[in-house]
Amino acid sequence: MKTRILSFLLALLLALTGLSCMAEPATGDPYETDTPEYDYSVLPLERNGVALHLDCVSLRGSATRRNILLTHGVTYSSHEFDIDYGDYSLVRFLARNGYAVWRLDIAGFGQSGDVEDGFMPDSDYAAEDIAAAVEAIGRQTGRERLDLLGWSLGTMTASRFAIRHPEVVDRPVLYAPILSGIGAYEVTEPFHHNTWEHAVDDFQRDAEGHTDPEITDPLVVELLRSSSWHYEAMLPSTQHRLVTSANSV
Repeated sequence: MKTRILSFLLALLLALTGLSCMAEPATGDPYETDTPEYDYSVLPLERNGVALHLDCVSLRGSATRRNILLTHGVTYSSHEFDIDYGDYSLVRFLARNGYAVWRLDIAGFGQSGDVEDGFMPDSDYAAEDIAAAVEAIGRQTGRERLDLLGWSLGTMTASRFAIRHPEVVDRPVLYAPILSGIGAYEVTEPFHHNTWEHAVDDFQRDAEGHTDPEITDPLVVELLRSSSWHYEAMLPSTQHRLVTSANSV
């Protein structure tokens, strides 16, 4: 969870030019009382009969100059990009630096609609969810091209989309990418329960299985872990098939 390092690298890698969100304000705005203030909106989106959660954050009172879409991994959905503690929020960092920050939950994850078949949303399917979101962002803002950041397994889905649609991607950023395959294996259950062990595997732990407070702030661990239970208590088994379907680019 080297968010400070990520923020510094993004500041070097990403130019700060885009458009504002320009979507209808969402109810229960989680950014209403933050300082500095942010505008938060949700853009309605549906694909294959499944409602997809696509939201946008921008700095209030400041014209945004670029769009960026953040694509999540497996353990956590798009809420992982906005840890409301210290300087750990990538969303707010980018918004303060001139971005309209868009986040998408893939079908079956986070605040997107459930899927009946947990085997269905593999990496090909997720790439098409990203395509639908990019198209919607282009219609909403009047600009087709954007920057695209994938985190963890999101690097695979974002890469797959970028390979197929290079004409709409300005700067692809792969954060914590999968650099080698883990091999194919049989998945027998369409859905699985997210557990503390699964959620905490993203953090370095000692021999007894505890996270190291010298490496990761315990509150950050707790915020991510509790959010994963809130949004990802039950996940499609796509988390395995996203990896094993990589040969069909």
